[in-house]
Amino acid sequence: MSERPKIEDLVRPWVEKAEHDLLNIENNLAAKEVPWDTVSFHAQQCAEKYLKALLTFHRIDFPKIHDLTELYALLPKDQRVDFDPRLLEQLNPYSIEGGTLASGNRWSGKKPSALSKPPEPFATPSAESFPENRQAAQVKLY
Repeated sequence: MSERPKIEDLVRPWVEKAEHDLLNIENNLAAKEVPWDTVSFHAQQCAEKYLKALLTFHRIDFPKIHDLTELYALLPKDQRVDFDPRLLEQLNPYSIEGGTLASGNRWSGKKPSALSKPPEPFATPSAESFPENRQAAQVKLY
């Protein structure tokens, strides 16, 4: 009979992958020409992986989806992070299934440019905000 894996061993891969997405964002934000479509994609991926880490930590099964609002809704209300969940809706179009990569920019119907900054109200986080966001997420997970 095999030993049941420790919860930390199940959560850690999700957090590590989310950290890799954050590193991609930080590196791209430091570039002379920022590829906003790539930054947006990795922001969505990072949020998705942190949500899946939280769900895994709480031993909540989740479907194979990329919709951040649906994943967030699976968390127990007392375990939800204090922020405006509508921000998740703003990231959803950048998921693999969101269609942005295949069918063009959802805001204007135009194909996304590698250098076009997302329009308001999409809030692009600054590179300086990542250390505090990362620390907040880790505190919540561990």
